[in-house]
Amino acid sequence: MPEVYYGDAICREKVGLLLTEMGFSEWLIPLQNIEEFRYERKTGFVWIRQRQKGVHRIEDIGGRLIWFDYVITAYVSPKKVTQLTGVQAKQFIFWFILSEIYMDNPSPGQITIRTRSGNTVSFTL
Repeated sequence: MPEVYYGDAICREKVGLLLTEMGFSEWLIPLQNIEEFRYERKTGFVWIRQRQKGVHRIEDIGGRLIWFDYVITAYVSPKKVTQLTGVQAKQFIFWFILSEIYMDNPSPGQITIRTRSGNTVSFTL
């Protein structure tokens, strides 16, 4: 049975707790106006619905612009996010759909982002 929460304050709190529990920083998903958050602990499935799409600049990963859709889904496990939907990153003039995020892989203190096309970029944190 999934955990389901409604309302921005409680949803942001629960997203932050989940990210911390999985070994990520809270800045990884800087969402605002979250309307609904669902988490199926057994499978790791996460579903987040926010009121509006948003673009954020995340300095910890090279100042990249990250775009978040109304709905974001993923499977999470410690230091790993897979089957990610609803998130894109800008590189030069192109937007790339992100599919996976890993921490400390291949080396400690790094975050690695993989696009749907299979390209990866790593950043030292």
